[in-house]
Amino acid sequence: MTCLAPQVPEAAADELERGVRDLKFKGGIINSHTKGEYLDHKKYWVIFERAEKLGVPIYLHPRSPSPDMMKPYLGYPMLDSAMWGFGAETGLHAMRLICSGVFDEYPKVKIVLGHMGEMIPGQLSRIDNRWAVLPIPKKIKKLPGQYFRDNFVVNTSGMFSHPVLAMTLSVLGADSIMFAVDYPMEDPEEAISFMNTAPITDEDKEKIYHLNAERVFSL
Repeated sequence: MTCLAPQVPEAAADELERGVRDLKFKGGIINSHTKGEYLDHKKYWVIFERAEKLGVPIYLHPRSPSPDMMKPYLGYPMLDSAMWGFGAETGLHAMRLICSGVFDEYPKVKIVLGHMGEMIPGQLSRIDNRWAVLPIPKKIKKLPGQYFRDNFVVNTSGMFSHPVLAMTLSVLGADSIMFAVDYPMEDPEEAISFMNTAPITDEDKEKIYHLNAERVFSL
């Protein structure tokens, strides 16, 4: 995937196109916030416009929380990273994108989230419930959960739990989950054993192991 630096959004969109057209990469990857800013700001939407035009996904990769969010994490080793902060940060970023209306503007854009969706699948029913009943201005046409189902795919990187897999399958379905390891942070043998022994159908395993990735990345 093409590594994108969104500081200059138009240049980042051009780099995505160069990576796809000239280098034959299959999408772009962005490490969440950029100097504390998130991609829901409209100045960054040119990246989604280009991704939709090219028909490639954007992988929203975790990083530590933004400087404005960091203070409560200080003093506890690993709290700001893989143990909690990565998921909280990237999940927040994904929800900001959903609430911003970017997927109404670019409905074919696909976002990839790691770690079985950065905690969002388990919260979707409450997210939709609160969104529907709270008296707040609505910028989007559908419930947030529908955008997550339509515009996001998740992978199994670093989340080798059969109960979590079962929950994610029940919420999103097998077509929205891809196999991943998170190497070198995680052990490939553990990741493979997790999927091989998962109490799910062989058809769903085939989708998760390779068929979904072949579709999403046009392999």
